[in-house]
This record gives sequence, structure tokens and C-alpha cells, in this order.
Amino acid sequence: MKIFATIVTLLVAVVVFQKTSDLAKWLDSSDDSHPQASEEASDQPTAGTKPNEEDQTTHLVEIVDEPTCSAIIKEESRVIILEFDASDSDICQQNTPMLEHLASTNLTKVKIVKAHAEDNPEWIDHEKVQSIPTFQVYKEGILIEQFTENYSEPQLQAKINHWVTHPVATTQQPKQNVNSSVNSSVNSSVNSNANHKVSSNNGNKSGGSAQITATNGTPAKPLMRPMPQNWLPQGVTRK
Repeated sequence: MKIFATIVTLLVAVVVFQKTSDLAKWLDSSDDSHPQASEEASDQPTAGTKPNEEDQTTHLVEIVDEPTCSAIIKEESRVIILEFDASDSDICQQNTPMLEHLASTNLTKVKIVKAHAEDNPEWIDHEKVQSIPTFQVYKEGILIEQFTENYSEPQLQAKINHWVTHPVATTQQPKQNVNSSVNSSVNSSVNSNANHKVSSNNGNKSGGSAQITATNGTPAKPLMRPMPQNWLPQGVTRK
């Protein structure tokens, strides 16, 4: 009976030892997994904090030179907004966030690009850019508008909607016809001169004068006064 009790006690001790060993291994494995979980948790932004803006910012406004911009204008089906800017211009720096936002909210409508004036002097001279910033708008490969006004974001958004929805023929600003302007000026001058009619009558030998008459029949002021008959000084006689 004592032998049987001893055997049972040994078996219980073995089982307890095995369970204890398994528990120790499980605790060790759980301790090794905690650092990984903490690292993963540290990568996640905590409540009330903002993600790193530099990592998530996508610069939608592309910096271009003349060849790159020409290729974009030819190949792009969207409206192109080109800004000639300068790195030392406060206005241009203020425009950058606005243009980035407009580019992100109008991805399917417009493509916005920038060209630095200091990096493209020949291009600036060719385009006759007189002030910074200067904006050029292209649609279907055609320059449809150029302006230097500093519009607010709602104003520029309204212009984008207009450029997108209107065909090039109605969107493009009409160019002044020089010949038409000259002809109009000439016709206006001719019509103005035709409002008065000059009729001259030959005077007789004793001293006639030209008669100027307006079209309404009212005598106009004569251009020349008739010479008096006794114009010789006293004591002098005509031969």
C-alpha cells in the first residue's frame, strides 16, 4: 500500500513539473511578443496628434521648364494653368497652398504647373512676362487667357469652371482686329467731316469772298474777310 502511494505521488510530481515547464515557456513567448506589439503601437498616431505632413504631402503643382511645359500642353487633355513665379516673391509663396488645394480638388479638370522666372530667363523674355506672378491658361493646346491679377481661391475656382465647361472658341478672349480698328477710325473721321459742307463762290474783281454754308443752311463764320475798297493810305491814289 505504501509502495502504491509513493508511485502515485511521483506521478503527480512529474505532471506538476511538466505543467510548470509549459507555463514557463508560454510566459517567455508572451514576453517576446510584447516589444513587437509596442513598436506597432508606437507607429500609429495617437489621439490628438497629426500625422507627419511632409510624409503624406503630394505636390500636385509640378515645377517645369519650357520643353517640359510644351510637351504637357500638347499631350494634356485637361486645362493647363501655368504660373510664372519667383522664389523670392511673397505673393507667389502665398499662392502655393491655394494652387495645391485647387489642383487636388480639380484633378480631372485641370493640371497646374509652375515655372521659376530666375531659372527660365529666355522663356520669360519670349513670353514677354512683365510682372510676377503671371498666369497663362491653355486648353486643347491653345493659349486662351493670360492675367496677372491675384485672384482669391473662390474666384479662381469660378474661372476654372468657366474654362472647363466652355469650348475654346467661346472661352478664348477675342483678339483686336487692327484693320477693323483703323477702318472704323477712318470712317468715323470721314463721317465727322461730312457733317459740314463748304461751298465757295468766286468773288468779283472788286473783292468777293468765299461763302461757307453748313448743311443745316445756317451761314458759318467766313474763313476770310473781304478787303475794304478804300484800303490805300490817305494821299495815295491808285494809278
